[in-house]
Amino acid sequence: MRPIEKLIEERISKELAPTSLKIINESHMHRHHAPMQGVESTATHFRVKVISEKFAGTTMIKRHHLIYGLLANEM
Repeated sequence: MRPIEKLIEERISKELAPTSLKIINESHMHRHHAPMQGVESTATHFRVKVISEKFAGTTMIKRHHLIYGLLANEM
């Protein structure tokens, strides 16, 4: 696991105590995009799937905002 993936896992686990957490590195799918030209990092795009009781009663938008807030400094 790369350092950024570990950081994502730690932040989400600490705040949401998920029953399931999957972090999928999809950086390779974005290499051809113009803004990625010349970027050497292989850790730029991730799909995160989270199941947590803390999401109960919240909308998908609020769930996304919560995750984005946890990872704001890395985006």
